[in-house]
Amino acid sequence: MRALVFGQSGLRKGDYLSAVQKVAPSDGPNFEIINLGERMQRIDPARRDPQLYPSLTVTEREMMRNQALEAIIREITENPKRDYVLNAHAVFKLDTNRGTLVRK
Repeated sequence: MRALVFGQSGLRKGDYLSAVQKVAPSDGPNFEIINLGERMQRIDPARRDPQLYPSLTVTEREMMRNQALEAIIREITENPKRDYVLNAHAVFKLDTNRGTLVRK
């Protein structure tokens, strides 16, 4: 099983997926939850707060996102019998009028 879960910040997607994972059949397939933001943070050379990622240049942000996705694809390919759920924000947006971060 491979699943993608996209949604805006604040929906508590991670909490929901963790609860689903706990009730998944123990004798059947279980799944690993991969959080794209956490994977991006692992490869960020500056170790910045992920809340700052939307304010990075598009090139830098996309480079980190692509590197994280490539690592995730390698992991999944190397473990074909394992089930995975990828948890990610659908959109990153910086509200330049108020100088605040909005994740959708």
